[in-house]
Amino acid sequence: MTPAPLPEATPLGCEAPSLASPLVRRLDWQAARAWPPSAAERHHGWILRRNDGEFHRANSVLARHVWPGLDVDSAITAVEARYRAAGLPPTYQISPASRPPTLDERLAERGYHVDDPVHILVRDLAGLRAALPSGNDHVRVETVDQASAFWLDTCWPDSKSPRRCQNGARLLHRIRPPKLFLTAWRGDVPCATGLIVAERGWAGFFCMRTAPEVRRQGLARVILAAAAAGAAAMGSAHCYLQVEAANQPAIALYAEAGFTRAYGYHYRVLGR
Repeated sequence: MTPAPLPEATPLGCEAPSLASPLVRRLDWQAARAWPPSAAERHHGWILRRNDGEFHRANSVLARHVWPGLDVDSAITAVEARYRAAGLPPTYQISPASRPPTLDERLAERGYHVDDPVHILVRDLAGLRAALPSGNDHVRVETVDQASAFWLDTCWPDSKSPRRCQNGARLLHRIRPPKLFLTAWRGDVPCATGLIVAERGWAGFFCMRTAPEVRRQGLARVILAAAAAGAAAMGSAHCYLQVEAANQPAIALYAEAGFTRAYGYHYRVLGR
């Protein structure tokens, strides 16, 4: 099946309320499937995700649907009880596709604060590949189906949080193929990482990291170019990635590569 054309997006930093639409719903769902929690349950149409307290996306409510006639405040109270029983702060992932549409305002009224605003950026892979260098004589990129110890330590430094690294490894193991782990090497030294998760003509780029000691040396572009090539080989026509709104260097890099902002999401967290 030929993937549908990429819907019109907006320049980085611009909001597009009209895109609270099939694109938003699709990418919300694909990103959720690409980052699977250790446990999940449905509650009045919402999906309650838990992952041992690590990673917002895997420890939050994905409010994609809502049952007709739902008493929203009672449902939120029940969700709060479930998360607190699990020793977790009640957390919702909020995007233009969240339901009901007033959910963000209701959570704010209950004392939930905003955490980790994120941009969702999109790009057609043919254009991305044309915009990036095809290779680097001093760097090679390895693509494998499992994360290496360096890959894990770069994304979640073990010295800072062994538990986070261990939970991350378990989460990555749960991701369904097709997926590819990328590591950039300069000689015998691993320098940068990336992850591709593909589904239905779209590829999500995750865990784009460069080791601190070799940042600002073009390695992020090398990984991005390799991710674009790998995603195309996996049958994808478009790609998306998620970048924290505060990460201005990454946003500048992706804007230079032609990514556009499709929409944004944030978390609402209570008691933290």
